[in-house]
Amino acid sequence: GTSAIGHGLHVADRAQGLGHIYTSIYYYCKSFPVLLHDVMVAGWIASYLFIFIFFASANISLQAQTKSVNSLEQAIDSALEFNPNLKTLELRTAQNALLEDAAYMVPKTEIEGSFGQMNTNLVDQAYGISQSFNPFEAKAAKNLGKETSNMSVHIEEEARNNLRLEVRNSWNEYEFLLAMQKLIEEKKSLAKEQQTFIERETKDEDSNKFETAKALLNFKRVVNEEESNQLNINIAESQLKLITGAASIQSDGFDAEEALSLMIDADDQSLNLNILSLQQEKKIAEATRDLTVAQKKPDFSLGYFIMSIEGELDIDGQAVFFDRTPQFQGVALGMSLPIFGKAYKANEKISDKEVEIMESIISEASLQSQQEAQKIAQLFTAAKNDYQFYKDEAMPLAKEIKDNISLQYANQEIDFSEYEEHMDFYLSTKEEYLNAILNYNENLFQVL
Repeated sequence: GTSAIGHGLHVADRAQGLGHIYTSIYYYCKSFPVLLHDVMVAGWIASYLFIFIFFASANISLQAQTKSVNSLEQAIDSALEFNPNLKTLELRTAQNALLEDAAYMVPKTEIEGSFGQMNTNLVDQAYGISQSFNPFEAKAAKNLGKETSNMSVHIEEEARNNLRLEVRNSWNEYEFLLAMQKLIEEKKSLAKEQQTFIERETKDEDSNKFETAKALLNFKRVVNEEESNQLNINIAESQLKLITGAASIQSDGFDAEEALSLMIDADDQSLNLNILSLQQEKKIAEATRDLTVAQKKPDFSLGYFIMSIEGELDIDGQAVFFDRTPQFQGVALGMSLPIFGKAYKANEKISDKEVEIMESIISEASLQSQQEAQKIAQLFTAAKNDYQFYKDEAMPLAKEIKDNISLQYANQEIDFSEYEEHMDFYLSTKEEYLNAILNYNENLFQVL
C-alpha cells in the first residue's frame, strides 16, 4: 500500500512538471508574434543604418575623388589640410598645450588616524590631515611644460614650411615638364617637316638615302623624348596627388613668379626656423635646470589634527574629566630638507652643461646659417639675372627670328636648311629660357 501511494505521488509530480512545461510552451507560442515583430523591427533598423553608413562613406569618398587642384596656392592649401604627418603634429601640439597645467602634480593629501595608549593607560584616538607642497618646484615645472609646449608649435610650423617648399618644388617641376612637352611638340613638328622635305627632295636619288634615314632617326628621337617627358609628367602629377590628396591636377601654364626684391639679410636670424627651434631647445634646457634647482629647495607641509585625552586633567586648579571624544586640536607645520644633496648638485651640473651645449650648437648653427644665407642670396641673384636676360632679351629676339624666318620660308625666300637652322636656334633658346625659369623658381622658393 505504501509503495502504491509513493508511486502515485511520483506520477503526480511528473504530471505537474509536464503541466509547467506545456504552460511555458503555450505562453511562448502566444508571445512568438510579438518576438517576431521585435526581431523584424531590429532588422529594419540595422538595414537602414547600414544603408546610411554606406551612402555617407560613398559621399565622402566621392568628394575626395572629385577634388581638383588648379593652382599652386590651391595645392599648398590642400597639402596643409591633407597631410597626415601634419595632422599628427597638430594633435601633438594640442596635447602638449596641456603640459603647463599637468607639469606639477601636488602630492596626495595624507589622512591618518591613531588609536592606543598615547597619553595615559587608557585608549585614546587621534586624527590628522596634512598636505605637502613645493612652490619652487611647481613654478619651475609649469615653466618647463610651457617651453615644451612652445617647442611643439615650432616643430609644427617648421613642418608646415617644409611641406610648402615641397609642394612648390613639385609644382614647379610639374609645370616645367608641361612646358617642355609643348616645346617637344614644336621640335616634333620641325622634325616631321625635315623628314617630309628630305623624302620629297631625295625620292629618286639612291645616294641620299642616308639623309632620309638620318631624318627618320631624328624624328624618332624626338618622339622618344616626348614619351619620356610624358612619363615624367605622369610621375610628377602622381607625386602632387600624393602630397595634396587631390584626384586631379591641372596647371594653367608655366611662368616665373613676379620678380621680387627679396634678399636675405645674413645678419638677421629672426626668421630662421632652424635657429628658432634650437633656441627653444635651449629654453627647455634652462627650464630643466631651473626645475633641478627647485627640487633641491625644501618641501613644506601643513596639517591639522584632533585627538582625545581620556581621564582627569587639571584645568585652572580644578580636576576636569574628559572622555574619549576627540576634542583637543591643533596645527602641524613641517619642512623637508635635502640633507644628502650630492645627487642634487650633480643633476644641477648636468643641466648647466646641457645649457652650455645648446649655446655651442646655436653658435655653430648661426654661423652655418649665415653662410647658407649668403650662398642662397648669391644663387638667387644669379638665377634672377639669368631669368631676366632670357625674358627681356633672348626670348624676344628668338621669337622675332622665328616669325621672320617662318614668313620667309613660307614665301620661299630661303631654303629649308636655313629655315631649320634658325628654328633650332629658337627652340634651343626657348628650352634654355624654360630652364632659367625652373632655376629661378627653385631659388626663389628658398628665400620665401
